[in-house]
Amino acid sequence: MANITHGTWIKDCKAIDAAYQDGVKVYGRNLALRTATPFTMIGENKDNQGQIGYEFSRVIPRGTVVAISYDITSSTGVGVSSMMFSGLDSGSTWQNIYYSINLSSGTKHVFVTLTTDSDHLHMTLRLDNATGTVTISNFIISESSTEVAWSPAPEDILN
Repeated sequence: MANITHGTWIKDCKAIDAAYQDGVKVYGRNLALRTATPFTMIGENKDNQGQIGYEFSRVIPRGTVVAISYDITSSTGVGVSSMMFSGLDSGSTWQNIYYSINLSSGTKHVFVTLTTDSDHLHMTLRLDNATGTVTISNFIISESSTEVAWSPAPEDILN
C-alpha cells in the first residue's frame, strides 16, 4: 500500500515515483487536482476576467519542465482566452501557459511545454471580451516534455 507524506509517495518505507491502480499509472502524471470535473467560466464581455481554475497537488518549483494539455470549449466563439499560472501564490508570477487563444464555437485542444519561471500552485483562466460559457476539460499538467493522456491526480483516486 502506498500513501502520501508531504507530497512524496511512500511504499514499504521507500519513496516511489509511480503508483498503479488496476494496471493504470495514476502517479507521476497529473499534478492538478479535481480535473475529472470540467472548470467553467461565464464570459461577461469584459477585459481581464480571471478565475483560479485548478490547484496543484504540490508546489511546482521554478525551473521545472512541464507539459500541459487541455480542451477548451466556447458556447459562442466570442472572445480571447489565456491560461496562466496564478501570481497570487507565494513566490509565484503570472506566467503565461498559453497566451491569447481566439475562442471558436466548439472545442479546441491545447498542448504546450514550458519551464516554470517561479514556484506555482494554481492555474488561472483569463477571458478577454468573451461571452457565453467557456469550459476547460481534460486538464493535465505533468513533469514531462511530451504530452500524456489525461488521467486524474493520484490523490483524487487513492483518497
